[in-house]
Amino acid sequence: MADPVNLPVAPSLPLVVFVAAPDAQTAAAARARLANQTWRHLRVVYPLARAVKEAQAAGAALLLMLDGTLFGPMALESAWWALETNERLAFVVFGDERGVKTPMLDAVATSVVMRSTLLADGGASNDSTRLGLASVFRVRERGLFGQFIREPFATRALGLRAANAPIVRATATLRTQGVTDPSLGDSGVDAEMPRLPLQSIDERPLPDNAAVRAVKPGHHRILALLQGFPLGGYAAFNSDFLPRLVSAGNALTVCATEVWRTEWHLDLVRRATTDVIYGPGTVALSSMPRYVSYLIESRKIDVVFISHAFAAYRMLPWLRLRHPQTAFIDYVHTDWFETGMYGSYATLSAAHSDWLDLQVASSQVLAAELVQRGADSTAMRAITINLDINEWDPAKSPREAARRALGCAPEQPLILFSGRTSSEKRPLLAVECWKQLIAAGVDARFALVGVGPLLQETKAAVANAGLSSRVVFLGELDSVALREVYAAADVFHAPSEIEGIARSLFEAMAMECVPVVADVGGQRELVTADCGFLVPHGSNEVERYVVALKAAISAEDLPRLAKAARARIVENFTAAQCVAGFESAFTAAIERRRANPSRGLESKAAGRELAVSGLEIARRHYWTPAGR
Repeated sequence: MADPVNLPVAPSLPLVVFVAAPDAQTAAAARARLANQTWRHLRVVYPLARAVKEAQAAGAALLLMLDGTLFGPMALESAWWALETNERLAFVVFGDERGVKTPMLDAVATSVVMRSTLLADGGASNDSTRLGLASVFRVRERGLFGQFIREPFATRALGLRAANAPIVRATATLRTQGVTDPSLGDSGVDAEMPRLPLQSIDERPLPDNAAVRAVKPGHHRILALLQGFPLGGYAAFNSDFLPRLVSAGNALTVCATEVWRTEWHLDLVRRATTDVIYGPGTVALSSMPRYVSYLIESRKIDVVFISHAFAAYRMLPWLRLRHPQTAFIDYVHTDWFETGMYGSYATLSAAHSDWLDLQVASSQVLAAELVQRGADSTAMRAITINLDINEWDPAKSPREAARRALGCAPEQPLILFSGRTSSEKRPLLAVECWKQLIAAGVDARFALVGVGPLLQETKAAVANAGLSSRVVFLGELDSVALREVYAAADVFHAPSEIEGIARSLFEAMAMECVPVVADVGGQRELVTADCGFLVPHGSNEVERYVVALKAAISAEDLPRLAKAARARIVENFTAAQCVAGFESAFTAAIERRRANPSRGLESKAAGRELAVSGLEIARRHYWTPAGR
């Protein structure tokens, strides 16, 4: 199928990546270690001097690495794309398996992917204690720089990191000679954003590097374009839902377009699929649409799944034009917006409905709101996020031990706030409610799980309210510890300003924690009068929350409400139901695309201009190193 957008310009780099090895034995080991790479065009060459010369002759990139350095399957694919889409780059190195900030010089010393035109000749490149450094020095002398891809792509043997290892001694010597990480191009953040406004986007032809995975009939190859993995229910849902799609038989590629936190649930997704990419850490901003287009084509994607990804929505018209046979679907969790966005996620979704084959919202209320804003009612579905009731089971968590650990007396009610301490969750209002509850004579204890921009202000409010001895701040918790806290608590308190349906509400109810929550969004689709309390916004809100909290913790009603809350989840809101709903939605989106392949296609100029203007908005207001 002809691509209606491609310009007749060849990729700037040959596809092949040469891999240097000192001898035949090391070459065999390198081939084995690189066998799982998604990048197919590899040649292992030895000795090192020959590898350098052949890479120079072919104009290809060269991978120099010490024995004992292992790479994730996306490493060389990402390195090639970084070099191919940013002509200013001379070399690429990788972060380690923990995703921490490895010093760039240490990483260069063990592995580096170098442009052939900048490779240094001579014996220095054959020195096993300074492998690749001679070429890096040549780059530095010419005033050029590299890029440090901070994804956890590389694993280095303990021997390479030992204090007395030759490579450690070599890098220490270099630092005494004035070689620093910043001098090599390590700014401490991801790929540098362009300072000048975008005038165009990269539309060169895509490389032929198919990485297609087989799926069973009735299943799909899915590309998930996500905001990323920020702290909160959005990332928690994706880290649970996406692996379930894979377990059900679908093939999955994940691309984060804005935010990257390797420590927040990302490992759960990586266990399910090796195809996990952070776009801004790999390619230049102007090349992001082409990179996503490459993922669609190389993986033979059936369905592109967009969720709360500002940049993805802005690229959508251009991607729609380039891939008219691919189905596009989105999922909106809430009507909230991030700083720097032009409208909320619901606004973005409705505004882009002409380019989407199907739209999904996390509640009936939110789905109706999208339709009211212009989305097609015949292409709209509501699918709640739900939970795995076997994992979220209070019988599997030690309630009494957890209560003792939280300082809670046997008969003392424990009230829990679990969520990001930010304005939309209103933790300060929660503290005011707790203050009034204690003033009303209720001897309660409180736990607060989560971090965010209002954490210090919330701690100060607790202290000012005289509640420091009653409130325990638990910070971020993994899912196991979080379930124990839910099991220990009696009441879940969430006076949110806005929600779709909060994931924390599903969690609390599944763990028999009675909800006292804001009557916003679709929360009343989950909470009924026989299992919890809904409090509308308005005057005297604190007083009304206090009344509801007192009613929830009454000795007579609490056990009944707790059992009813879990029963509501078990009967109507399971993870299996969520996955089945989305698989049905993916199939429906594909059928709609096949029935009307020209829907949503505009002129080349219009698609290009929408992508450029949208990414320019991201460059100016949203896509900044501080926001990642």
